[in-house]
Amino acid sequence: MLHEKALTRARRMSSVLHVEGIKGRWVNRQGSILDLSVHGHDVTGTFARDDDGDQVVASLRGFATGGMVALVAFSEDMRALSSWTGELMGDHMEKLQLAWRVISEVPEPEMNDTYWVADYHGSEEFTRP
Repeated sequence: MLHEKALTRARRMSSVLHVEGIKGRWVNRQGSILDLSVHGHDVTGTFARDDDGDQVVASLRGFATGGMVALVAFSEDMRALSSWTGELMGDHMEKLQLAWRVISEVPEPEMNDTYWVADYHGSEEFTRP
């Protein structure tokens, strides 16, 4: 119920920022890279990270409105899905503050073909390189 009320309230607000500010390259402190393209309200791109030689690359799809963005990452190399939601921040909109959640299937060694879901979440700040 709270979710629906928040959406109704947001519909009444006017957006002061333009979605184009989200496009481009963003980097976080760990060196992960978001490359984002914006077409209307549709967002596409890639997420890349080199974790001690183990490179992770995932396709991104999502939506943006105003200075807000919601993204989902998928890679056939991983048994995981990752999502981000967040907004542009700072005096010159130079920061992209994102809350993230990753869910992944983890094999259960004692039970063949059985998996359980691991759930991780946090937040991260991306800036322009």
